[in-house]
Amino acid sequence: MDFTPGELIVFKVEPGIHYTQDGFVTVCARGKSLFLPEKINLTSYPSCSDFKGKLTEVACGDIGIVMNYLGRPWQINKDPEWFHYDVYSIYINGETCHGFKHNLRRINYRFNRLN
Repeated sequence: MDFTPGELIVFKVEPGIHYTQDGFVTVCARGKSLFLPEKINLTSYPSCSDFKGKLTEVACGDIGIVMNYLGRPWQINKDPEWFHYDVYSIYINGETCHGFKHNLRRINYRFNRLN
């Protein structure tokens, strides 16, 4: 389930847990605060210093807009089961930053038709 440009998403991270099941960090953390980086280095992730540029503070439940799909880190298997490592450019809290699909959820809309 890929996101499309312009789609609304919600940032989702369980409090105190910012690692994947594989043990890879997907957001920056300082104390109880979480941050998304301006850029994730797709050529070196997962390694140290993969998050670059300005950090934008985010909280679970913050809403953003998908700008575009950036790709999957080169070190991560291209098998579809690894889709949660796909990286998107998103606009959230007034800033453009990079985020892993692992931390993003689609917002579903249900419209009721009035007769």
